[in-house]
Amino acid sequence: MKKRILCFLLSAAMLASVTACSGGGDTSSEGSAPAGSGSNAEASQPADSSEPIELTVLNWGSDIDVKINQDAYARLNEKFPNVTVKDNFVTGTATWSEYITKLLTMIGSGNSPDMVMMAIEGVRQLIDNDVVMPLDDRIEGDEDMQAVLDDISPRLVEALAVDGQTYFFPNSWNSIVLYYNTKMFADAGLEAPPADWDWDTFREYAKKLTTGEDNSEDKVYGYGMSTYSIFMTLFPFSNGTSTLTDDQLGSNLSDPKVAEAFQVINDMIYVDGSMPMPEQGMDAAQLFAAGRLAMAAIGPNSVQNMLTADFTDWDVAYLPIQDKENGSHIFGVTGYGILKDTENPDMCWEVIKELVSPETQEAVASAGVSNPVSRSAFETRALEVPKNWEIFYDAIDQNSRCLPAPINDSEYEEILFRYYYEMMNTQQDVSGVLAKADEELQASFDELK
Repeated sequence: MKKRILCFLLSAAMLASVTACSGGGDTSSEGSAPAGSGSNAEASQPADSSEPIELTVLNWGSDIDVKINQDAYARLNEKFPNVTVKDNFVTGTATWSEYITKLLTMIGSGNSPDMVMMAIEGVRQLIDNDVVMPLDDRIEGDEDMQAVLDDISPRLVEALAVDGQTYFFPNSWNSIVLYYNTKMFADAGLEAPPADWDWDTFREYAKKLTTGEDNSEDKVYGYGMSTYSIFMTLFPFSNGTSTLTDDQLGSNLSDPKVAEAFQVINDMIYVDGSMPMPEQGMDAAQLFAAGRLAMAAIGPNSVQNMLTADFTDWDVAYLPIQDKENGSHIFGVTGYGILKDTENPDMCWEVIKELVSPETQEAVASAGVSNPVSRSAFETRALEVPKNWEIFYDAIDQNSRCLPAPINDSEYEEILFRYYYEMMNTQQDVSGVLAKADEELQASFDELK
């Protein structure tokens, strides 16, 4: 296992020099966690529950997430003061590639945490490196967690499973929906986006909403999206395809439907003039809040920032689906897993139970950073803006699929980013660029065999 991790680290280090944004900071917070709780406490807690135990968690998030976890550990500490949980939070603008590399470096150096919060981008990599344990037996034998599962969309659980086994228990997720400026719609004489619209209607809306001279301060584009992999795959998903094969073990960039999807983006930039040319680090949420985009593909994590800025002239709708039979929306999900090197797997399970408990999930909903996985917790957060806030969770029921996240996710994203910018840097037939990208991406997968 250590040899596989070393090989991964050497590869990831080279990729990080190309793809990394600025590094995130580490924030450690401590709290206490349970020796056991719920209906299976006696079976899962150690024989001597008074023995001091310290557990570590590698985590990702903001100061808000740090506070949510501290409160969770404080609740547990009322019952189990002997267990201390140390949260090693990675905050700031680190990429998931950097985060995964940090974890594998810790494991390779003998400093493995007991638990890790991981996004879908790293799930297959960690399972392939054989560093996390399956959770199926624990889930099946725990009445408390069965009740939690009943309140979670099965798609979120299935996204974190590989080959029929569950290695991470979901704690939050992000749906990508369309934010639109209601004032700009009214000024353009447009009604709210129809639920069943396609690309043709979408492009007409975007053209009508585009105003101002190019490069001027009052320029408004009809549509824009951030330059992250989840957004780059929106249009292929809408067209009933993906950048990867169904088993995520090969490139699917040679699929004509992928070329069709990326061609639409290029045409919106250069033919319609309704999209800005993508730039590295482009943040559509900031451009939308600043009034530079009339429509934007954004997740729920931007709601709170817009409300804090007193920006209320907006609502949300579903993004257009082109292939009505096979097209889908897209989502990302995170979950907690237990590392195989831990000496206290039972205690780790109890910690995870609190981190996905109704109280913690309601705190996630209240914070407005990501969607809680609990549907009932999500429904506790009634908002006046956006008016259609329910679709942030309802999107999971609209034939949504999880974003592509292969074993070689770092290389996949680096290749996708590089060729995406090449496809969009000038008006062109994108199929030639995709042919080069397909060859390079498939070679990356072939090296895994």
